[in-house]
Amino acid sequence: MPIQTSAGTATAGIFTQNEVKYMKTIWKMRTYDQFAAPIEKTFEPKGVTVQRTWLAKLQPRPTAALGSETADFDPQTVRDYSSTLSKVYLNDGLKAHDLLILKNSLGIEKELPRLVGELAAETIDALARQAATQGNLVTYGGSTTATARSGMGAGTAGYRMSVDVFTRVRGYLGSWMQDDNLLAVMDNWAYADLLNTSSSVITNRMQYADNSGGILFNYELGTLAGIRIVVSPLAKAFYGAGNANASVVNTTLATSTTANKAGSTTVEVAANTNIVAGMWLTLGNVQTSTESDATIITEIVLVASVSATTITVVGSGAGGTLKYDHAVGDTVKNPDTIHCTIFGSSDSMAVAFDGFGRYGKLVEPFQDGKAKQWTNWAFKYYGQYKLFDQSKIYRSENSASQQ
Repeated sequence: MPIQTSAGTATAGIFTQNEVKYMKTIWKMRTYDQFAAPIEKTFEPKGVTVQRTWLAKLQPRPTAALGSETADFDPQTVRDYSSTLSKVYLNDGLKAHDLLILKNSLGIEKELPRLVGELAAETIDALARQAATQGNLVTYGGSTTATARSGMGAGTAGYRMSVDVFTRVRGYLGSWMQDDNLLAVMDNWAYADLLNTSSSVITNRMQYADNSGGILFNYELGTLAGIRIVVSPLAKAFYGAGNANASVVNTTLATSTTANKAGSTTVEVAANTNIVAGMWLTLGNVQTSTESDATIITEIVLVASVSATTITVVGSGAGGTLKYDHAVGDTVKNPDTIHCTIFGSSDSMAVAFDGFGRYGKLVEPFQDGKAKQWTNWAFKYYGQYKLFDQSKIYRSENSASQQ
């Protein structure tokens, strides 16, 4: 009975191994969570709302503070201010049929806790990403700036990630923050442009010396201007949010029995006008305001070949396939992608969590169905992230030369 012995329903020892797989997967994928430190609770720990309180700075006054032998000084009034964070409860998972395991000879059931760990990591880190990428401190472009992400395109070098962004951030955050251990989270396309920046004398030193202090963060590759560079495949990008291309693609997904699904290498479109091999296509909803479940599953794919309205693509899903399912009628476009780099430190944001730990908890699998043919795997989480101090996170949005 492979379900009973490998799905974790037989012994506590097997379930512990599954928990290890779950946590290893989450720990490896942590990206925006790295900007957050646990909040200091002032309310009952198990409450929904957590309050954070600060004291306003006192005013230095070296002239007025001169002491007197005959009169006492007038003390300054202490003012406090506060903000709150409300935790959310999340649970999600999968249901695997007996046949998924019985028809596969490669022990695929051993991958199920890892798959749930991956789901938990992306779901929980999405809360951190939303807090980090929706702050008030933002600029669009590098040496050349725009007023919005929609005004930038791959054809203008000044809009790309460059040393100019790092020197700008160094000025902003370096003057506002007491913690000098800054990091930047960016994707590989932004990093590629940074490597190609004209300031080669500086970028040639984007590496670690023996006395650098070593690597502190997931996906960390080097330092520049005293800022640790974290290059993550999970870094935020606004797919299709930039300038329109000269040869515009503007169509939708069409009905298909095999295409448009996670694991597929093809998409079926209503019209193939201007679609050619080698171009990038955005599938789904372009994010123009705050992030949502719909924009999270928006993905970008590279066109490999075109056969009438069937488009063969390379995606970021398993085996170079589509990562997510897409519905008939979803938008297919080709505007430039805007890449988001977040600068801050390991305590720029706050995180509060209770009950199931910072990264949630793997629920022990159980079987259901009249023949016990389904095995259920799930995680649960209770917590939230928040950017309390808008001066501690800086967002740079840039176009990229190659996407």
